Formats: sequence, structure tokens, C-alpha cells
Amino acid sequence: MSVLLTTVVLGFQWNAGLTASFSGVPVVRGTSIQVYEPGWTKGYYSSTYGEKKVDRLPDGGYELRFETPDGRAKGSQRTVVTPLGYRTDYELLWTGPKPANAEVAAAILWAPALDRGSLEIDGKPARSLRPRAFPETAGIGERSFGEGRLFRFESPIGRIELEGSIGGWVAFDARGYNQPFAENDDVFWLGHTGLPLEPGKPLRFSVEVRFWPKELPTVPVATVGARGRPAPRAADADGPLPLVPKPKEVRLERGFVPLGPSPALDLPWSLRGFEKDWLDFYGALWERTEGDSAKVRVRIGDLGLPPEGYRLSIRRDGVEAVGQDAEGARNALYTLAMLARPVGGRLQVPVGTVRDWPSAGFRGVHLFVGPDSKVFQERLFRRVIRPLKMNRVVFQCERTDWSAFPGIRTELTMPREALAERFDFVRGLGIEPIPLIQSLGHMEWFFANGQNLDLAFNPASPYTIDPRKPGAKRALEAIWDEAIRLLQPKTIHFGLDEIDMIGFPDDPELATRLWETALPILSGIAERHGVRAMLWGDMALAPGEAVDAANGHDAE
Repeated sequence: MSVLLTTVVLGFQWNAGLTASFSGVPVVRGTSIQVYEPGWTKGYYSSTYGEKKVDRLPDGGYELRFETPDGRAKGSQRTVVTPLGYRTDYELLWTGPKPANAEVAAAILWAPALDRGSLEIDGKPARSLRPRAFPETAGIGERSFGEGRLFRFESPIGRIELEGSIGGWVAFDARGYNQPFAENDDVFWLGHTGLPLEPGKPLRFSVEVRFWPKELPTVPVATVGARGRPAPRAADADGPLPLVPKPKEVRLERGFVPLGPSPALDLPWSLRGFEKDWLDFYGALWERTEGDSAKVRVRIGDLGLPPEGYRLSIRRDGVEAVGQDAEGARNALYTLAMLARPVGGRLQVPVGTVRDWPSAGFRGVHLFVGPDSKVFQERLFRRVIRPLKMNRVVFQCERTDWSAFPGIRTELTMPREALAERFDFVRGLGIEPIPLIQSLGHMEWFFANGQNLDLAFNPASPYTIDPRKPGAKRALEAIWDEAIRLLQPKTIHFGLDEIDMIGFPDDPELATRLWETALPILSGIAERHGVRAMLWGDMALAPGEAVDAANGHDAE
């Protein structure tokens, strides 16, 4: 007797695209659509990063629809379930003044599920799927398995076919490939790299994915007798524990001190209210255990350490956390929570002393806000970001319902009051929030719903504001004045990256002149409000001046 597993489960991840599991194996890890100027001199749309609307279909499939703010690129990707798998129908329309190209990744495939098998392309054997070493500079041509219309994988889990309604599809080995979709993942890429889009002419095509699982033998049920035996001691406090970030001084001894399920924090007045956030983190690390809870004495005093430094002392007669300042005391308590472990059925911490202080004054993350981000982000800050001793967050928040420009609101817009509450929340954790509002390029948010096109550098591709226009200065001042009044930041971030990426001529001198015009306007806003200013450094770095994101045209 044998068992035939035919389950195909579809999913959708916002930045990855369509996913598909066959017999429980996650074979398809994503899909994507890119619309670009031939030669990749400009990008017009990316389903990975661009706006889109995704709906779940009644049969378990998904439909993605997109349209760029200028209306030039639009399209859909509709996936429906079929008896053997699924079919994706594409429709792409470009209405720009000159032809464009589309790159479509029909399936980003998980290589470990396939590389012990074989591949045929249009009935002809392709080269081996086994891993091989490629030079770091290897492109698609060197990595290619071949080009065709029908791709048939024979794999340990069964046969998988991908067939396009048009020719010219290519599969290549993306293991170790220097692109975001391949980072930290072993994948094959199957798609079309250069579909021509003629202005005003819709392009329609489809890709069908079929799966025939292998018949698996039925495994008889067996009863196995087992005898337990005592495990050797699992906890050893002889050396430093794997704390993140790693403290500069850790001296632990043998022996443990009970901490209990809900330690009581004896906090100084400046940290009142922090106990709830700390217990949320501590409680998330371990299931509740039995036993009495210890009392932890927390104080602030001069330890001769830099700001945010601390000393954590764990003795058999008690636990004491001393911070050089309030933030140092918080840091000590997070280290205490990370030291806890179950010993003898109770949560305990090893006896010893930990001293630490920052190596970098700015330790931050960059996050986008949104109307539905509250629960996720508050948990992220309580359980990950603050325990890792981060002290800054750059909140990208231009998509807020600014009263100065009500016409740009969309479904992604965050209410002003909710944004102010988010800033207050992270301040309560000892993290400085920094608002980021893109103020030169990446300003699709400002031109949403066809608004403010008179201030765009290129109204046909509204992406960059033109700071030479008098109305641009007034608009930027109005938004930043409102944001600073609402959020009360110490530092503000103007963005200023990739200003010439969309709807811009290949003219580095022009881009530089716009930068030179915008900077005095923006720095004037910061000076008038008495706040520090930040910006992304990519446009100020020439190629070779940094390991990444050096987008300046030359050193001058």
C-alpha cells in the first residue's frame, strides 16, 4: 500500500509575493514584478517595495493589483487553484512616452527541495542542480540552467512543472547571488528578465505550475520501549553566557540565586512604570515556574562609567542593579532577565557580576509606521529592540494625516494622534524617536491621489519635489512645522536618498543642484526649531567610499 500526498497550499507575503507548499514542503518562496527602463537605467515599479492591493480569492488563490502614482505602470497577477497546482495570469500595461521592460519572477524556488533531482527544459536535460561555486561577479548568464517555456523538475518529493504561455523564460542558480531575494536563502530563480512593454498595449501571459507527488510507502506502526536516565548537569556558569550585546566584563561563579516567576523591582522614582515593560519581556522568555519571587534592588549612582553603563551584582543575599543613569539601570535589568534560566524547576540566575557600557552612542533601527502597526511594534520594542539595548529609532512617518495636506490621505495613512502615542511609547522605554519624512526624493506620498503635481520635478512621474519652486519650500515648512509641534523630537530626518531614481534625466549636475537648493531650506527648518538634522548618506558618497549605498556620481 502507498500514500499519495497532493496538498498544495498557497500563501502571500507582502514583500516576497506568492508562496506555495507542495505536500508540506515550501517549494515556491516568492514572486515579483519589476517595471523598468531598458538597460535598468530607471526603475518604475517593484511589487517588492511598491504599493499594491492583494486580495484572497474564494478558491484559496490570490490577486495582486498595482498602479504607480502617475498611472503609467499598472497591472495584475491573478493566481487560481487548479487540479494539479495553480495558474497565474498576468496583465501589464505601460502608458509612458517610450517603451519599457518588465521583469517577472514567476517562482523563486527553494533549492534544497529540488537539487537532488534533475531538470529538463523543453524536453532537454539541463545541467546538474547540485551546488557549485560561482565567482562573486557571476551574473545570470553564468548561473543559468537554460531558457525555454516548459521546465520539469524531478525531485525527491515528486515532479514539478512550470510552463509559460509565452517563450523566453529562464531559470538560474541564485544561491549566493547578490540580490535581496537571495540573501540568506538557497533558491533558484525562474522568470522572464526582459518582457517588452509597448506604450498603450496590454501584455497578457500566464504561468501554470503542476505537481505530481511521489508515492510514499506506508510505514508500519511500531512500539518502542524506552528507559530514561538522568541527564548530566546542563547549566554551567563557569564562563560568560551568550548575552546580546556581549558585556565587556562578566565574572560568574558556581551557584545560582532564585529569581522566581515575577521578581519585584525596587525602582527609583525616575523609573516608575518600567516594571510592566520589563516583566512583559521577562515573562516572554520562559513559561511560568513555581517558587517565590525575589526582590531586585535598582538604583542610579556614579559608577565612573560612560552614560548608559551599569553594574549588575548577583549575590546569594540579593540582586542589585546599578545604572550610571536611568538608561543604564534599564540595561542592567534586561541583562538580568537574559541571565535567567530554569534550574531545578525554578527560574534562577548565576552568582556573579556583570559590568557593561556602550561602545557606540547611537544604536538604532529604522521602522515604518502605519495604521495597523501598534500591536506588533509595541511587542517588538518591549521584547526585542529595547532588550537589545537600542537607544534610537528612526520612524519613517511621512504617510501621516497631516492637516496641512488632507488630500494625500490613503489606506496607508496613520492618524496623527496614533503617531504621537507611538513616539511617547518608545520614549517611555528610554528610546529616542526620530521622525523621518522624505523631503526631496521618495515623495510619492506627497503626490498621492494626484495631489501637488505642480510642485513635482516631473509631474508625469511624481517622485521628486522641485525645491526651486516657491511652493515647495512652503509645503515642506508646513509639514515639518506640524510634525515638530506634534512629536516634539530632538532630531529630525529629511531622507534625501535616491533623489534621481524615477522620472529624472541622467544628469548628475542637475541632481547636485537640486540637492544644493534643498539643503538650505531643510537645514533652516531644523535651525528654526532648534533640533538636530539627519539625512541618508548615499547621495553624498561616491562609489568606493563605502561598502554599500554609495550612490553619488563621483567624489566631487
